[in-house]
Amino acid sequence: LETKKILLWYTEKFFLDCTKFFIQEKAVKYFHEKAQPNTNILGMARYNLGIHFDYTTYLLEQNTWLGGEKFSIADIAAATQLSSLDFLGEVQWSKIPQIKDWYSIVKSKPSFIASLTTSFLCKIPVLEFVKTLINHLSDRANSAGCIIFSSNLSILGGLSANK
Repeated sequence: LETKKILLWYTEKFFLDCTKFFIQEKAVKYFHEKAQPNTNILGMARYNLGIHFDYTTYLLEQNTWLGGEKFSIADIAAATQLSSLDFLGEVQWSKIPQIKDWYSIVKSKPSFIASLTTSFLCKIPVLEFVKTLINHLSDRANSAGCIIFSSNLSILGGLSANK
């Protein structure tokens, strides 16, 4: 039960509070709209990110892994969000050493590496999704309500309809 709660925290709440804003402001606006990011939105997303990093650090102080003493899909979900934000230059690893150590271990796990080429709910291979990021981040893609896990090249997270 705890693992499921944490999985949903990262694929929904973390994405909606942080990742989606960074994607929109730093990737979609730049590549698709040729517009400058809204610094107020980025500031709000960075503030939210600090709260999520505090929660992640708290979880790691309680257990070896986010959902308990066993590596789980919750760790993969959180790591994919971090992967996206790291790619966009939004993770200051020196300020979150415990998360950095955990992330280094997670990204070397075969199950996380496998997520780089695996299709999830939308049946779109992740690397193919990355190649067509801008098209899939349009309103049309957001209405699909899919959760897709990212690669270390990614700038994506969970896509949710009407959230």
